[in-house]
Amino acid sequence: MNVKLIFNIVLALLIAGLIFYLYKIIQEPIIFENEKKVRYNETVSRLKDIRTAQLAYKDLHGKFSKDFNTLITSLKNDTYAEVKIIGNPDDTTQAIVYDTTFVPLKERAFKDAPFNLDSMQFIPYSGGAKFTMDAGNLEKNKIKIQVFEAYAEEKVFLKELKEEYDKYINDKAILSVGSMSEGTLSGNWE
Repeated sequence: MNVKLIFNIVLALLIAGLIFYLYKIIQEPIIFENEKKVRYNETVSRLKDIRTAQLAYKDLHGKFSKDFNTLITSLKNDTYAEVKIIGNPDDTTQAIVYDTTFVPLKERAFKDAPFNLDSMQFIPYSGGAKFTMDAGNLEKNKIKIQVFEAYAEEKVFLKELKEEYDKYINDKAILSVGSMSEGTLSGNWE
């Protein structure tokens, strides 16, 4: 009877171990995808902020910024002139007053939302790695257009997950906004 009892206990332990192993195999990709989604969304949000900042910079300077130092310094220090017309410009009998106010570029780009400009250049969850960014001109149909691109590699914003979930990470995948070759300001997630 002791042999049968020991056999049943060992068998129960093996079954419990097998159930745990199967549960872990099934849950692993689900856990990874959930964590990836959080990191992906935060990286996309940061790329959208970069696009917003670049558009404000271009409105003021006529071109996109090639680097974060120039972009962030401009957003912190430059102002944008807003002209309000008081009166009706179409009515020649009325005096027209032009009221000019200077709005900080950061405020124009990000309204009143609290936003840390210095963190814009850093890829979330990367341990301090920066987005790669460039800007320049592109000629399309004999017309020069201003372009910029900013991107992060998936392996960088999933860095902490790489050791445990390496088989799910694509080393060549990127999240990007803008394009140096297409003349678009869209993100590749859109």
